[in-house]
Amino acid sequence: MGTGENKQLVQDFVETVLNGHDVGAIPRFVNNESLVRAAQGLLTGVPDLRLTTQHLFGEDEMVAIRVTGEGTHTGVWRGLEPTGKKWKATCNAHYLVENGLITGFWVNWDWLSIMEQLDAVKTP
Repeated sequence: MGTGENKQLVQDFVETVLNGHDVGAIPRFVNNESLVRAAQGLLTGVPDLRLTTQHLFGEDEMVAIRVTGEGTHTGVWRGLEPTGKKWKATCNAHYLVENGLITGFWVNWDWLSIMEQLDAVKTP
């Protein structure tokens, strides 16, 4: 697959799985057990998740995406019991696409902002 197809695969993963809340579709996009668990955990903890793409770049098998995510924390997520609080934060992610599937990933949410909004941490 070329760069354009790889970018489309990542965008389709975001729209179908994360925005569409379709965990059953994960195998169509992903061949990485850690990413499967991360996506399932995110959707369990934030079942109304909505991602808005700001940037999508690709070069060969690497695709970078910047999104704003928002939702309500109503399920256990990353070990944190449900708070019922809404949150909104940015995320930068890089995906490695090989043979038509995402096989590697590096994701960086603004965790401090998320945890502050969920009252999981207090800052001075």
